[in-house]
Amino acid sequence: MEDDERNNVTHSYNRKIAMGIITLAKQEFYKMFCELKEEIDSNWI
Repeated sequence: MEDDERNNVTHSYNRKIAMGIITLAKQEFYKMFCELKEEIDSNWI
């Protein structure tokens, strides 16, 4: 996430800005969280 986008999180009263942040976060981090879940399921539980 870019610095501008991270800074916008604190000012996300605007629905359009908030939805943009959510969409970007899902695009950037969804795969990472799926991989983390697989790692936890395989090696920790």
